[in-house]
Amino acid sequence: MAAIPTRKCHTGEVFLLSLLSFLGLVAMAATSDSRQLFEEFVVKFGRKYQSKEEYWRRYHIFKESLLRHQQLNHDRTDGGALYGVNQFSDLTPAEFRGFHTGNVTGKGPVQLPYDSHNFLKDLSDVPPIWDWRNNKMVTAIRDQGSCGGCWAFSIVETIESQWSIVGHPLEEYSVQQVLDCDRTAGSHGCRGGDTCNALSWMNQTTANLVPKKDYPYTGKDGECKFYTNTTDSVHLTNYTCRGYENHEDEMVRLLHDHGTLAIIVDATSWQDYLGGIIQHHCSHDYNNHAVQIVGYNIKGDVPYFIVRNSWGSRWGLDGYLHIRIGSNLCGVANQVSTVSV
Repeated sequence: MAAIPTRKCHTGEVFLLSLLSFLGLVAMAATSDSRQLFEEFVVKFGRKYQSKEEYWRRYHIFKESLLRHQQLNHDRTDGGALYGVNQFSDLTPAEFRGFHTGNVTGKGPVQLPYDSHNFLKDLSDVPPIWDWRNNKMVTAIRDQGSCGGCWAFSIVETIESQWSIVGHPLEEYSVQQVLDCDRTAGSHGCRGGDTCNALSWMNQTTANLVPKKDYPYTGKDGECKFYTNTTDSVHLTNYTCRGYENHEDEMVRLLHDHGTLAIIVDATSWQDYLGGIIQHHCSHDYNNHAVQIVGYNIKGDVPYFIVRNSWGSRWGLDGYLHIRIGSNLCGVANQVSTVSV
């Protein structure tokens, strides 16, 4: 797929442009001009279908996506999530789940005891806004492509950030190495995996994670390679893996006091996400994706986590999304991991 040159925008500007694009989408849909909208989609995202039959099949899927966007936006409130046309709009929900999420398994981490306290009142000891990107402790957005290796992306990205937080230069490390070499129970390369099992493997073996430049990403399963020169490598010294349902305040503290977090989520509804804070339309019953939380904002009326995805920088808010804190939306508190390096 040919790259489409784009102008770099700030997150707020991208969301505003997305909102304007969505308003235009509604107007066009109201006049039944979905064909023109589809043609614009094909050009913008460089689609090249192999036959007329495939073109028309994708067009009909695209029209179904437009209807789904209208339903998702029906009860949208100010600042709430906005759903609309993006690079996944010609995929069925089943295709999207198969190509861009994965079989992410959870080992059932111990949940903290239920506590119905008001977490906002208990967070006066941390800054109202915290974002590790502002401290240059987060590497650039990646794109996992059609490989279901999100579980490896989330833990490698969290290791990268933690390595930088403790005083080392920020550098990208090898996701491909984890995909190829961690074949423990529950981890199957591009066919899915488990963040906790992978961290356990890395901790027990003290496996040296090498820089991305030495072991580049291919987006497919390969043979595990070992390197004798580990000068620039990093390895775990400890990790945690537990559930924080009803205790997302502790996740906020971990983000500020320790570092970024690797989590598993239900990303089914993320297929159509453009921007804003997810407050609805997101279950926590099906683990199919793994991501990294890099910060939070508890200053406004709707507190939210800042979540880094691995679907490229053209998705969402320059590759990120915002999820409301406090209701375990999308299962953000089901399985949460920290790392020490």
